[in-house]
Amino acid sequence: MILQFFRSKTAFSEEATAVFNAGRELWKYYHSFNAINPNASLYDIRDFFQGKNEQGRMNAKSTDQKYTELIGDLRNNLNVLADKIKPKVYEYEFLKE
Repeated sequence: MILQFFRSKTAFSEEATAVFNAGRELWKYYHSFNAINPNASLYDIRDFFQGKNEQGRMNAKSTDQKYTELIGDLRNNLNVLADKIKPKVYEYEFLKE
């Protein structure tokens, strides 16, 4: 009964939905390749496309244009969502100004 209440009352903002959709598109693109990890995190997906240098650090960029477009879209949507929730962080005193 409680779970049903939350399902009926939960609604995501336009910004949160945009982040979810951008992440889903990146996830779908990653899963279109062979030999992938079905339980991959965003870090794993970034590592798959960007690779690592000799020191073991992740490269800053990828040569895959589609990935670059998708990760850019995800980052842009995350920034829009962050700007929307930033005032609430102080209003609800998660952080003090």
